[in-house]
Amino acid sequence: MNQKVLWLNFSGSQSNREFYQIEKTPYPLAYNLPPQSWSCETQINVLEQMKDLILAVDLVYVNGIKDSYALCVGLIDASFLNAIESPSVRDVGVCQYYSRWNERSNIISPEFNLKTTDLVEIEITSNNMVNLISNSFDLSRNQIAGFFESFNEVKEGDLVSLGNFSLINLEEINMLNFKISDLDWSFEVIYE
Repeated sequence: MNQKVLWLNFSGSQSNREFYQIEKTPYPLAYNLPPQSWSCETQINVLEQMKDLILAVDLVYVNGIKDSYALCVGLIDASFLNAIESPSVRDVGVCQYYSRWNERSNIISPEFNLKTTDLVEIEITSNNMVNLISNSFDLSRNQIAGFFESFNEVKEGDLVSLGNFSLINLEEINMLNFKISDLDWSFEVIYE
């Protein structure tokens, strides 16, 4: 059984802050998803009751393993994000947590190596359309690790997000492919 914890950072880049309408902070704004809420499957399941869906693509590092990274792809229900009028940063975090559907809705790619995260490019293909996305993140892996270590235990093998690469509207997408570094990874979107 998977014992790793996934830490998601929703303030990791300028695009994150614009989407969630929050100010830049010198530390990550993060929450964790327990082991049972994510998997290494090759499909994401969209349930009938899910609505206003956005697919979040995060760059995560593997704690304790140098240069080891993975992608986390998960479903966000935007209707939860809009549940509170004029939310505080803490409210945004609570809405984020509950908007992130868990069962079979967050998947992790195989691990790959990155030497730098100063500017990272990812190629995303959906419905035969190719998009090349570049992103830089506010805080380095070492800065985020130092922040967490000051108040919480992040174990070796836990996954920690640098931030969202991309937020994709999920409309009639059935298959996605991601290419980054030496990773070439595809998965299926199942509508139940």
